[in-house]
Amino acid sequence: MKRLLALLGAVLCLCVANAQDSQQNEEEGGEETNVVAYFCKRDTMQYSFQSVKYKANETDTIIKSVYHIDFTLSVADSTSNGYRLEYVMTNFEREDTIRTDAQALMHQRVFDRLKGKKLVFLTDEVGNLLQLENWSAVRNDMIQGVYAAYNELYPLMPGLEELLPKGQLMGVVSNRFQTEEGIRDWFQEVTMLFQFHGRSYEEETLFDETGDEEEPPSRTVVVSGLCDEEDALLEGDYYVSAQTTTELEGENVERYINAIVGELGEDNELGKLMIEQSKKNGSKMTIDDTYSTQFFYNGWPSSVVNLFEMTEGSHTESTLRTVEWVSRSWGNF
Repeated sequence: MKRLLALLGAVLCLCVANAQDSQQNEEEGGEETNVVAYFCKRDTMQYSFQSVKYKANETDTIIKSVYHIDFTLSVADSTSNGYRLEYVMTNFEREDTIRTDAQALMHQRVFDRLKGKKLVFLTDEVGNLLQLENWSAVRNDMIQGVYAAYNELYPLMPGLEELLPKGQLMGVVSNRFQTEEGIRDWFQEVTMLFQFHGRSYEEETLFDETGDEEEPPSRTVVVSGLCDEEDALLEGDYYVSAQTTTELEGENVERYINAIVGELGEDNELGKLMIEQSKKNGSKMTIDDTYSTQFFYNGWPSSVVNLFEMTEGSHTESTLRTVEWVSRSWGNF
């Protein structure tokens, strides 16, 4: 709980700092921010990742999931075409006080199988993530890790088998991990670090999406600039923040929920239950997805904060994910 309170405090400080930077850039007429990787062979970064899920209403906040992963990223090769990054998980922690933390248990069982193993991520020359090179070598470990977690979880959750048969869910897991994309998406701590690379941002960029029958209207605002003296660790450090807001109503809410549980098949009981609950909450939903990333001058991310909030009526479900640098070693030629 102390770690969670410290994390929430860090989020607040980062948001305040970014707001101050944005105001300063607006007054001074800021320049473009180019997110480019200037890495060197044998550069090594140690990071700490944490995921917290919680539900809140007008009176209570309930923590649903907490887990923590330490990992390293090292540049195995640097060429004119890009970088080969070796990823290694080194430590995992979870809150034992949460009895049925499905997310934490799945990640823990996958960690048990992959701890110390090298996964190789490929980027282009500016740091845009392209590929997980040896994905097929870890596929079975990941599937078996998730299977082990479900075998532990189902006895703890009476009635879950009727709502969502374990065999059906395991089939979905197996199918998802048959592709590189499916496995790469699991390592959100890595994709969070490199999502802004290879792009250029003005001090404030607005993206309006008018939406259609498949994609509801959304609005994205990106703010970027140099970190101020209080936030910058090194001269030239900078940040990029992005917030996307999506408003859903009526059929769009039902369509969104069906997209979430669609892999389980048509007319599955879980989807029906979620839609029924949504109707009770008024069939209106607001989704806010906010990222704040600070970079060292050479393009290595120093911190990432992602807050995903889904609000229906007075109920909000949130996922707070952070990646913070722990140590760095650069220029080891």
